[in-house]
Amino acid sequence: SEMCIRDRSGDYMQSMIRKLRLERNMSQKQLAKVVGTSQQTISRIENDVMSSPVDLLVNIADLFDVSVDYLLGRRVRIHKR
Repeated sequence: SEMCIRDRSGDYMQSMIRKLRLERNMSQKQLAKVVGTSQQTISRIENDVMSSPVDLLVNIADLFDVSVDYLLGRRVRIHKR
């Protein structure tokens, strides 16, 4: 079975993927082709119908030159000792 990511911040990941895609004037079909999946999968992820497989999330982050943490809405915290 595939490992999938469902972010804890509601639809943050889905809206971030959509935002980055639209900023680059990409259709769901274009994004899907570049990251190696189907347009239907991108649509399901953006509409929170399905979770994103980890490998797909990594491919999307790499394409948009952001971290997976950024897509998930996580902030880097430095713990001081």
